[in-house]
Amino acid sequence: MGRTKSYGNLFHYQFDYSGEWIQGLIQRISYLSCDFEEESDDRLNGINVSLRMSMMDNNLLGKEISQFMVCSYMVKNMVKKCKDGAKITYLSPVNLVLDTINAQYTSIVNKEVIESIVTILNHPHFKGCCSIGDIQKKIASVDGLNERFAGESESSEEEEEEVIVERENIFLD
Repeated sequence: MGRTKSYGNLFHYQFDYSGEWIQGLIQRISYLSCDFEEESDDRLNGINVSLRMSMMDNNLLGKEISQFMVCSYMVKNMVKKCKDGAKITYLSPVNLVLDTINAQYTSIVNKEVIESIVTILNHPHFKGCCSIGDIQKKIASVDGLNERFAGESESSEEEEEEVIVERENIFLD
């Protein structure tokens, strides 16, 4: 993980949780254990998530945080390589948890899913969280995915950046 993965803003998208598959996924994530440790390069907020180690573990993510995890999106730099060797870089919101699920994996919640949850919980939005309750409070203030452009107006002259287009017909496949 670490700083080699760079993500931007955090968003959520509320959707219907009534399906059997998504309910099963939420339930599995809700049983993951959450630990609050020292901050590090890999865990900027010191939050770690792992499989539940014992029945006495009371620091479980729970349903509310699990629902948030399956509908969270983070902006990620994406690179498109063109046939002529050119590269196009663009920003795209990515659902880290759903993108890392391996449907063939027995328990669905594999190592990559857990790493995605750790990435989300160590996002600057969750800075200062020292308990499950702190995380739940911060979830309420995450911006909605569909509202991410709301309030943006035409850019001012100060914000404009000159873009030079070297070819006229660039299409993303």
